[in-house]
Amino acid sequence: IGLNITETGINLDFSQLNAELDARLAANPTAGLGDLMDFTIGTKEMLKDTGWVSTEKILNVIQTKSMGSEGESLFNDPGTRSFLFNEFGFQVKAGSSANETISGSNAAELILGFGGNDVLNGGVGNDTLEGGTGDDRLTGGDGNDTYIFRRGDGHDTIVEDSASSADTLILEGINPGDVSFDQSGYSLLIVLKDSGEYVNLQNFYLPDSRFQINVLKFADGTVWDRTTILAKEVNVFGGSGNDTIEARGNGPSTIYGYDGNDSITTTNTSGVSRVFGGAGNDTLSGYYGNDYFDGGAGDDRLTGNGGNDTYIYRRGDGHDTLIEDSASGADTLILEGINPTDITLEQTGYSLLIRIQGSDEWVNLQNFYLDTRFQIARIQFADGTVWDRSTILAKEVNRYGSSGNDTIEARSNGPSAIYGYDGNDSISSGSGVAKIFGGNGNDTLSGYLGNDYFDGGAGDDRLTGSSGNDTYIFRRGDGHDTIIEDGASGADTLILEGINPTDITLEQTGYSLLIRIQGSDEWVNLQNFYLDTRFQIASIQFANGTVWDRAAILAKEVNRYGGSGNDMIEGRSNGPSVIYGYDGNDSIGGGNDVDRVFGGNGNDTLTGFAGNDILDGGAGDDLLSGSGGNDTYVFRRGDGHDTIITNDYGPTDTLILEGINPGEIRLDQYGYSMFIVVKDTGEWVNVQNFYLGTFYQIGVTTQVHGIPRACDEAWMNCLTLKS
Repeated sequence: IGLNITETGINLDFSQLNAELDARLAANPTAGLGDLMDFTIGTKEMLKDTGWVSTEKILNVIQTKSMGSEGESLFNDPGTRSFLFNEFGFQVKAGSSANETISGSNAAELILGFGGNDVLNGGVGNDTLEGGTGDDRLTGGDGNDTYIFRRGDGHDTIVEDSASSADTLILEGINPGDVSFDQSGYSLLIVLKDSGEYVNLQNFYLPDSRFQINVLKFADGTVWDRTTILAKEVNVFGGSGNDTIEARGNGPSTIYGYDGNDSITTTNTSGVSRVFGGAGNDTLSGYYGNDYFDGGAGDDRLTGNGGNDTYIYRRGDGHDTLIEDSASGADTLILEGINPTDITLEQTGYSLLIRIQGSDEWVNLQNFYLDTRFQIARIQFADGTVWDRSTILAKEVNRYGSSGNDTIEARSNGPSAIYGYDGNDSISSGSGVAKIFGGNGNDTLSGYLGNDYFDGGAGDDRLTGSSGNDTYIFRRGDGHDTIIEDGASGADTLILEGINPTDITLEQTGYSLLIRIQGSDEWVNLQNFYLDTRFQIASIQFANGTVWDRAAILAKEVNRYGGSGNDMIEGRSNGPSVIYGYDGNDSIGGGNDVDRVFGGNGNDTLTGFAGNDILDGGAGDDLLSGSGGNDTYVFRRGDGHDTIITNDYGPTDTLILEGINPGEIRLDQYGYSMFIVVKDTGEWVNVQNFYLGTFYQIGVTTQVHGIPRACDEAWMNCLTLKS
């Protein structure tokens, strides 16, 4: 001890003393501590008021120096115990190298386990517990307790269960960079990276602070409070079986499920959790943090919830389902080793399946088409390509039916390719371009606002285009298809694959146009085609390249057919028609163009209009009215009693008497009407009001074996034809 004399006074210099004591402590902590305590006892009264303080140095040595087996003798010495109690107010309880249970009392105590796997119980006071070497279990009890752990101490477990205490763990000779945090159940393991030794803070992550220490102190002076500890990244490890893992704390987690069908849940409210499912069919669930999910091999179910989550998928990962349900998150799917050309998109229900070509693997984005809250924000590919949400929605998506009767509703936007396959399917598209293939069965295919492509396939299908420029496909073997258009602005096309113009006939039924395939009973029905332009397709395209536009279609001759009953048939307003009444008392009206009207059996009423019509009443007592145009009337033996009404100036109407020679008829007048009577049968044709004026008159041609013979215009010479 040195003596310093200055102008201000005389004081003692303890620097050499401290250096000597520190050297002894460094050389042999146990012997040095003994020397320090002996010196303190011997000089207590002598150095009482000199400024010499040894208590802090003694406590620091106890907390920071490993005593080993030599410490057992020191701390079990009655003198040491008496000194520490007198100086610091705590009792000393020390073990040995054996496995021991050491329990404290209600006082403050220093409990040292030394060697062996010890159980140390502090009791009520403010205790200091050091397990020493071996796998020890330390329970502080009530009070503000201090736990000491250093390298070589093995695997210690600290048990806290006090709501009011403020407890401290001192990691002697250990710095923050030397440790990692693992979670096991609800416990926190502080693991030494280089040795694998750890301190287990039992039940630290239970939702109750009574199980938590308050302070963690490191050798470099770093101090972490409870909040800091909870915010640190924690590793969690599963096993080879089916694990249930719930990550705790407020900070990030890294969780490894390994093998088995694992159920892993993160509960952190901040930071990033990284969850690796490993092999097996795993269920990985996030919370509000920015989570990172890698399901690994197996059919996994990944739920991100809130936060900006990242999902990893690669070839070999099987069938993974991603579930998002957050309006605010910006989530990313990373397809490792997979490029845009390696995938196809498929919709099933409201979900989007990303299928990996060349395999049966896929990622299912559940409810992607239901609402934005269920959608990921982007897909990132191996080549650097990134699709944002808008790009994903704009991609063409495949949809598939089954062998049964399917009801398929395509998404509201973006293109789709829909395959109904077998069964009587009902398929509707969205607002994008849809390609719909009905497959076998009687299908109902409906478009919406987009430019849709309909291929009904085999069966009697019903195809509705609505708005947009729609395309319909029909081929031999497709059966009986009905096309329904109701859009004023669309330019729609019917493509007849493998069919040429010479392979079809056109037929009108009601307001609809039937395109019949010759040599079969197949047809395409353009429903309400003759009702209004909004119901009309714009063009028909044939296999040989011929294209009929709307005007060309309307200009084509169309067949119309009655039935066996009394039919009422009205010809279309434009374009030629061939109308067959068949049996029954039919009422048939022609249109403005050239019409050929055949009444068939029965008492028919046939009416032409502005065109040059051919009216053939057939068997029965028929009424034939040509109206405007150069009309032709046909009469033959067996046709009964027909009446012709013509009442127009200018046009030249003709009556053809098929198979009848001039010498086989006579002309009779009744009132103003002229009756042309077949002599041998009594049948006749009544040209009504013929003698009233030229307004009602026609010309007559007799035709036998295709050779016409005409009367003169004045009709007077026809009288000489009578025999």
